[in-house]
Amino acid sequence: MKELEYAGLNTTLRLYEAQLLSQSDYDTLLQMDRSDDVLDYLGKTAYSIPEEVRLNRSFEPIIQQRLVHVYEELLEASPDRRIIEIFSLRYTYHNLKLLIKEKYLDEDLSHLYIPIGSFSKEQLAQVVSTKGQNEDLHPVLEEAVYDAITAVEDTGDTHSIDVILDTAYLRHIRSHADAMQHEELSRFVKMKIDFQNLLTFVRAFKQGQSTSFIFTSLSSQGAVSRDDIIENWREKDLNGLVETYQTAEYMINLDPVWSQLNDEKVNPTELNALIQGEFSRILRSFSFDAFGPMPVLTYLYFLENEGDNVRLVLTGKENNLDNQLIKERMRPIHGI
Repeated sequence: MKELEYAGLNTTLRLYEAQLLSQSDYDTLLQMDRSDDVLDYLGKTAYSIPEEVRLNRSFEPIIQQRLVHVYEELLEASPDRRIIEIFSLRYTYHNLKLLIKEKYLDEDLSHLYIPIGSFSKEQLAQVVSTKGQNEDLHPVLEEAVYDAITAVEDTGDTHSIDVILDTAYLRHIRSHADAMQHEELSRFVKMKIDFQNLLTFVRAFKQGQSTSFIFTSLSSQGAVSRDDIIENWREKDLNGLVETYQTAEYMINLDPVWSQLNDEKVNPTELNALIQGEFSRILRSFSFDAFGPMPVLTYLYFLENEGDNVRLVLTGKENNLDNQLIKERMRPIHGI
């Protein structure tokens, strides 16, 4: 990877970052009594507010339109689309899930489609119709579609689609990171995968899931050995899980995370908040790098967080949720 190639994009990102909502913006939004007031305020920012949103009270188009616009521009502007796909592939695999389920459930799920990523809906539909047999596809995606469709045809179980494509997404971004040969990018992707595994483990632990469930749900693409995590699962040993994760080197301070895990009453929501807080802290340090791919990854991380926060504030105001409850559930923002 030639880090100098990102100099122009990283300069442009300063303009994008200036459009992210600030803590002052969120403080103002939280003080508003009605969701319509929130919409009025957002309409003066980077968000477009179609009139039909006010009529049907569905706020998702506001968030989706903003994300679609930004991803389209960044996929076009990036020296290497794979860096944007670290995030955008999540939508590609989401859309593939819908298309495969439509085929075998005979349901119309088009309202859940999200037009973000390197493939159009028509292209993905063609991928599904050929069972992934296309030499132009990335091999991970090709294999995942084939496996998901084969699993449904063999067992009739559509739930396997989610498991197969979720782990394929993680395998795909690990493949991108390895191919791009950038140290911080590789560490970030491995860390992202490891902590997705960690949250999967904790949620499954709390739900009393089976060993077969955890075996199929964990990714083997992180820095922490999947086999070691599964052994901790078999022993129902959260303390051992801490020791397993401490074998890997991370860019972040994980002491608060380990403190949670040492308590078997660990709350997955609180654990996720701790992880996201540490992720945001280290990613902010890359924001002003002049070269390399980390600033755009940082921006996309906080843009996705903003979408979640805007959705939370709007639905919270629409349903008269307490401000403190909304605030506690908000994800980290770029400027803090």
